[in-house]
Amino acid sequence: MTRDEFWKIIEDCRPSGSSSSESAHSTAIRDKLASMDVTEIRSFGNHFQELMNEANIADLAAAMDVIEGGIGDDGFFEYRAGLILRGRSVFDVVVRDPERAVDYLEEDGNSLYEPEMLTVAVDAYEQKTGNSDLPNDWLIGTNAVKGQILDDAGIRKRFPKLCERYWDRS
Repeated sequence: MTRDEFWKIIEDCRPSGSSSSESAHSTAIRDKLASMDVTEIRSFGNHFQELMNEANIADLAAAMDVIEGGIGDDGFFEYRAGLILRGRSVFDVVVRDPERAVDYLEEDGNSLYEPEMLTVAVDAYEQKTGNSDLPNDWLIGTNAVKGQILDDAGIRKRFPKLCERYWDRS
């Protein structure tokens, strides 16, 4: 599976209608993957993990911390998964400029958090094979955040619009 094919699955499985949830989207992806060959499921999982690693940047964590009023490690995993779920164009924009995350939050009122997306490939693999033991070559992510962790003053300097909107409101 190519990266383009990965993104096509994300888009093709998007539920229609404004009331559709990220959870329904994750479920549709899992069901689509479960109908595919095991090699394709593993490839999807590897692409997903590569994107999670690409988005594991300090600026993105800081921006989300400002928007959400604080996030922990689990929240940052779920946020990155939800960001991937939004699709290639949103992912690319927000990873390049984390302050733009707010544009997509306010666009539809939904959170970017999506914990179910974290396990869609694993769940599809288990559904397909009946085996919960992952293969040895399944890509494992890294917890190493890229970039400099900022203190509050650094966050204010890096994200003035976010801080004005979320930290400085009365």
